[in-house]
Amino acid sequence: MSKVYISSTYEDLKDCRKEVYHTLCKLGHQVIAMENYVATDERPLDKCLKDVSSCDIYIGIFAWRYGFVPKGHEHAITEQEYRQAVKTKKRMLIFILDDKASWPMNLVDENRSKIMALRNELLDGYITGLFKDKLDLANAVSVSITQLEKDKNVKIQKTREEIHQDNLKSSYLNHLIKKNETLTLTRIDRESVKGENEMKLNSVYTALLTHSSEKSLSFEDDFIEEMKVDRGGSIKQASALEMLNGHQHLVLLGYPGGGKSTFVNFVACCMAGELLNNPKINIELMSKPLPDIDGKASESPQKWEHGPLLPVLIILRDFVARGFPEYEKKGCAKDLWRFIENELKNAEMFEFSPFMKKELRESGGIILLDGLDEVPDANKRREKLKSIIEDFISAFPKCHVLLTSRTYAYQKQGFRVSGMKEAVLAPFTEGQIKCFVDQWYGHIAELKKHAQIDAQSRAELLKNAIFNNPRLRELADRPLILTLMASLHAWGGGNLPENREALYKDTVDLLMHWWEGPKSVKDSKGNIKLSQPGLIEWLKTDRKQMRGLLNQLAYNAHASQPELIGTADISEDDLVLGMIKISKKKDIKPLLLIEYLRDRAGLLVSRGVGVYTFPHRTFQEYLAASYLTDFEYPEKVSELAKKNPERWREVMLLAGAKAASGSSSTIWSLTEDLCYLEPDNDECTIEDTWGAHLAAQVLIETATLENVSKKNIIKINRIKRWLIHIMRGNDLPAIERAWAGNALDKLGDPREEIMSVDKIQFCFVPEGDFDMGDNKKHPVTLSPYYISKYAVSNAQFNKFVKDNGYQKEHYWVEAKKDGQWKNGLFHGENRPKEYGNPFNHLNHPVIGVSWFEAIAFCRWLTEKCLKTGNLSKNEVIRLPTEAEWEKAAKGGNLIPTKELIASIDNFTYNKDIRMIKNNNHDRIYPWGNEIDSNMTNYNNTDIGATSSLGCFKTGVSPYGCEELAGNVWEWCMDWYGTYPSKHTKNPNGPQTGSDRVIRGGSWRDGARSCRAAFRSGGDPGFRGHFLGFRLLRTSLA
Repeated sequence: MSKVYISSTYEDLKDCRKEVYHTLCKLGHQVIAMENYVATDERPLDKCLKDVSSCDIYIGIFAWRYGFVPKGHEHAITEQEYRQAVKTKKRMLIFILDDKASWPMNLVDENRSKIMALRNELLDGYITGLFKDKLDLANAVSVSITQLEKDKNVKIQKTREEIHQDNLKSSYLNHLIKKNETLTLTRIDRESVKGENEMKLNSVYTALLTHSSEKSLSFEDDFIEEMKVDRGGSIKQASALEMLNGHQHLVLLGYPGGGKSTFVNFVACCMAGELLNNPKINIELMSKPLPDIDGKASESPQKWEHGPLLPVLIILRDFVARGFPEYEKKGCAKDLWRFIENELKNAEMFEFSPFMKKELRESGGIILLDGLDEVPDANKRREKLKSIIEDFISAFPKCHVLLTSRTYAYQKQGFRVSGMKEAVLAPFTEGQIKCFVDQWYGHIAELKKHAQIDAQSRAELLKNAIFNNPRLRELADRPLILTLMASLHAWGGGNLPENREALYKDTVDLLMHWWEGPKSVKDSKGNIKLSQPGLIEWLKTDRKQMRGLLNQLAYNAHASQPELIGTADISEDDLVLGMIKISKKKDIKPLLLIEYLRDRAGLLVSRGVGVYTFPHRTFQEYLAASYLTDFEYPEKVSELAKKNPERWREVMLLAGAKAASGSSSTIWSLTEDLCYLEPDNDECTIEDTWGAHLAAQVLIETATLENVSKKNIIKINRIKRWLIHIMRGNDLPAIERAWAGNALDKLGDPREEIMSVDKIQFCFVPEGDFDMGDNKKHPVTLSPYYISKYAVSNAQFNKFVKDNGYQKEHYWVEAKKDGQWKNGLFHGENRPKEYGNPFNHLNHPVIGVSWFEAIAFCRWLTEKCLKTGNLSKNEVIRLPTEAEWEKAAKGGNLIPTKELIASIDNFTYNKDIRMIKNNNHDRIYPWGNEIDSNMTNYNNTDIGATSSLGCFKTGVSPYGCEELAGNVWEWCMDWYGTYPSKHTKNPNGPQTGSDRVIRGGSWRDGARSCRAAFRSGGDPGFRGHFLGFRLLRTSLA
């Protein structure tokens, strides 16, 4: 470490000197300062100049005093110290008090000519920076001297122009932090006023995960690399920050309330904080380790390898409202840049715009574009907005760009921006929930001066409430809802509603309380300086009428909203007119009411001049639902939902839950109104299909399904028949069919072929030839076999687990030999790897199973079926070879005239079969030559997870097999190796190898992986959330 000399006048800067002195000591430097001088015969000036000459680094601090001038000298000691440092060519750090900083007049020279001359000389030469107070100075000293220690040649001094530019930049960055550092919709208690005890983002932010894997950061065909992990390994999800680190241009997708905007704000604040050397919010905070399962920080921080980038945050809704080009004009990058300049101008920071543009062009930055799906009239402006964003990316090629949008809107409505990697936010894990709750109450303890032990106790109460209640646990995986839970828990003294509707009700009540309650402004001592009566009191109305008005405004706005995302605009005129109608106050003045409303936040917030909105779509939907429960329930809400489900689905669900909170029977009347016809009724229309689909969602969300009456069981069974009809048809989009499958599982899937091992269905594949491969085809002859219609389901694999399949050694020969099975456990576990909802639905394909576990299941099922007589002694159930798998997908040169499918317990061998020529024996996919998201669950289907078996009937292979392409990769029997080039019969692959073959692609892969001829391999011990298996029944001979 270095010998550092501190030079300054004393009395006016002693607090600054003290702060700098302690900072340098903490950094381990040897500090030389007048505070340490003792009486000697040496004259003070001589001592000072000698110490300057012997130091390694000179630090000069200058305010508004020139200082003591020794007798017989022209200059003050401070100035002489500075000139001695220049003369002896010392490394120098010079800091000058900002002339805009607040400074006591008694510490300013009456005649400032000498200090002004010195300050100007320093400013015209080179200084390190300006400071506003002692903490600002100490922080600047710490950063600068650390930089100087790392690189002795680094340029620390700056020109007056550079200092001016830094000041402009600092003002911009501080403005950005101030605007975005508060967590929205949070306040610690009911009575706190705006700005008082609000939660800070840097104190409670919890890192977000995506559905992407860490390997996807480096590889296009990431599934191939993911398979090459340590044996028994599993996928580690990449965080949102790691995806941003790995991709210069990223689209972050997710559901409303999933954390997209919060992540954008957090990144902006952390980047700004790092550039400002803020010790509390910076890159270290941004990249803090992900929480483990207990909510504690894991070992390694998240990766961020690009240093601090100048952040520019743009709310796209604001851009479209205030800066979008006219309809006849073609949009370009200039339109977005003009908007940025206008925003800077409105914030009185326009002078920074040329410097910002120069830095973004020459050094790069990070452009944060939030809410692509929330722009007004999105469909009309889609193409122009896309071209503007794409042109802006081209205009600033060195910049990172982060774009956010709702998943469904981005992927389904043609919003995709070219050249951008997509990542979908994952729900909160158990560890993330625990981490958030701990940080929440820890921050409350800081703000409210509570003891940490009390905060920990309250945090444990909230965690217990969440994890001991399945409904609350399901709600808590979305950050917005968890934030509301934490707020209500703090306000309610440890009590928490147990369902979504009640949670929204209490939250709306609190937001309304903030919005319409009395306001006060307090001085520094906590005394009230200004008091404003509550809105209800001022209007002379009551809370019920106010709530009724808000319900009606929400319903009207929701019904007329052009786009189906975001919150609707409520005109100031409608709001004011409605309030005047419910007011009993005489001579109410509209302008005064407008002024009153503009200064309030809570249930309604100002979006601009003359426009209000709700803080989140959730509250708009809840209030609209409240309106509908009071008018023509359930007929009106049922009619709306069936005719326009995208607009009214959520409103209908909340209306049903709200009505049921008063009387549980109302939920059954709603389901009856939604679904009263059978699916085979000739009078059914698409509205009836939607009605049945929505009825299932209503029951799952709200109804108590234990001890259901016989009358209502009839309704449930009718809905189940409808769900199967929806899954097996094409009336609804694939994503809706997937939701129908999940709903069927929750209501109880009656399909025995999916839920039972005794009813597994097999498709017959006759003996014969087919051409194996793609570019390098070769003929293969296979003996006859039966292959299962579907992959093995969770329900079926659970039978193996419950029958102690993991404990029986003779099922695990290969795994034991390979050291992966021991004492009844595979890698310490006696069940598949758990991936949570929706992967764990019983009617989904089993995932999280290795090749060894698939083999063990086959041996167990073979043994079971031999005992029951469902297999003959010379038969076996095993995994298919890849040749058998591929023929099942493509068909042979000859194929049966019809599919031959039999249940495992009712097997009939097919001897006399009529065969016809396979006119598409080189088909690319099991159904034909074109990829189709309606026929397979792959990445462009946008389900984002596995789907219930049976949702893609039209994607059937020539033999009747379903979902051979997509949903899950499937283990095959063979070792992965090179194809033979000649004609072969019943090939079994190489004799040895390191990887086993997998086939078929999955829900997360592209079309290329779903091709019938596509092959890959994976470590046989690997377990992933995209990997399952299918069965084959054949003769041992």
